[in-house]
Amino acid sequence: LNRKPKVTLKHFSKCFVCNEGCEVPKRRSKQKLVEEPLPGLPVEICCSSCPQSYHQKCLPPHARELKKNWICSWHYCSQCNRGVADVGGMLIHCLECPSALCYDCFPPNFRRVYPDERFWLEMKKRGWNTSPQKMIFFKCNSCRTLEEQQTRLRMRAEDLAVQQDEKKRAALEEKRSLEMTKKRQEQEEATRRMKSFLLDYERQQLAQEQM
Repeated sequence: LNRKPKVTLKHFSKCFVCNEGCEVPKRRSKQKLVEEPLPGLPVEICCSSCPQSYHQKCLPPHARELKKNWICSWHYCSQCNRGVADVGGMLIHCLECPSALCYDCFPPNFRRVYPDERFWLEMKKRGWNTSPQKMIFFKCNSCRTLEEQQTRLRMRAEDLAVQQDEKKRAALEEKRSLEMTKKRQEQEEATRRMKSFLLDYERQQLAQEQM
C-alpha cells in the first residue's frame, strides 16, 4: 500500500497567547539578502497537532506537561481535560486563545463565531488539514472581556478627539448607536445559531445511543 507522505507543520513565529514573537523578515538589497530581526522573544514551544506556537511563560494553567509530542490546549477540554476521542469527536475552540471546551462543559449562553476565509487558507498553507466542517469556534470570557476593554479605550480616545466639536460629537454618537444595534443583532443571531447547533448535536447523540 502507498502511504501518504507525512505533512510537516509550519508553525507560527508568534505566540498564540501574547501574539508576540521574533520574526525574521527578509529584505533584498543591491548586494545580498539581508535579515532584519524584529523585536520580541522567540517562541520556545510548538504544538505537534497544529501550527500554534508558544512562549513557555505564556502557557495557560491547564496546559499539559511538556514532552516530545506535546499538544496545546486547543486539543482538549480546559474544564475536564478530555481529548477529542473521549468527547464524541468534537471540541469547541476559542478563536483567539488556546482554550477549548467539550459539549458537556460548554455554557449555553456562549456565541458561535466564524473565522474568515483567510484563517482556513493560512492553516492549510501551514500544513494543517482542517476546515469549517471539522472545527467549531466561540469566544471565551477572557477574550470577550479583553475586547470590551479595548473598545472602551478606543471610545475614550474618540471622546477626547471630539470634545471641542459638537457636530463631530453628534456624528460619533450616531455611529456608536448604529454599531451597538448591529452588534446586538449579530450577538442574537450568533447565540441562536449556537443553540441550534448544540440542539442538533444532542439529537445526533441520542439517535446514536438508540441504534
